[in-house]
Amino acid sequence: MRLALLVACLIACVPTASPAATAGPRPFDVRDLIAFDRLSDPGVSPDGRQLVFTVSALDLAANKRRADLWVVGTDGSGLKPLTRHPDNDTSGT
Repeated sequence: MRLALLVACLIACVPTASPAATAGPRPFDVRDLIAFDRLSDPGVSPDGRQLVFTVSALDLAANKRRADLWVVGTDGSGLKPLTRHPDNDTSGT
């Protein structure tokens, strides 16, 4: 249950920028769904103080999704990326 709460908090913390969000109001469509960053594969550190997870983001120029690892304290502090490069990183364990 605690892990589910942390993941829910992370969804609110990870910055996302969508061109659709800057435009005026319009109906939600499949392009919006595709543009969402996706969180997956959460893992807790052995000491229980940090959580590592995968953020998958759409790369329109390459026409694919990119996955990078992020880390955050279990208290919600210190959110930061661990990896940022074209290769996919999907497991912090």
